[in-house]
Amino acid sequence: MVYSIHRKRYFMSQNVLSTKLKKILVIEDDISIGEVIQLILSQDTAYKPLVIDNPHKAVEIAKKLQPDLFIIDYHLSGIDGIHLYDEMHSSSELQTIPAIITTASLESHTQELEERGLVGLAKPFDMDDLLETVRQVLL
Repeated sequence: MVYSIHRKRYFMSQNVLSTKLKKILVIEDDISIGEVIQLILSQDTAYKPLVIDNPHKAVEIAKKLQPDLFIIDYHLSGIDGIHLYDEMHSSSELQTIPAIITTASLESHTQELEERGLVGLAKPFDMDDLLETVRQVLL
């Protein structure tokens, strides 16, 4: 299932309005967490998030969307986020797209993240941490 929250924003800064929107594909099977991430990323930012809750459709959707960034939950149904990242990055169209892995057990996955040059974000995270991490990765 793909879902999106649409809201009009009247108070966007000039910087955001003059910047090309960066597409972010969020793969999160907990719909409520996905909605929160989407809301945070879409409010007064230069980001256009798309959240999908089915990791098995991620590669197909990513190839069509060609996002600027992946945000992937580590604990997905049927596959972990690292293996999903590996699967997506094995495709030539997707291999240069950076990724952030979100997990409540960040310390347990540090080696896997470092081996792949991935950024980890510990759950629960606050809005500022998410936005700053995304900003840093997209620099």
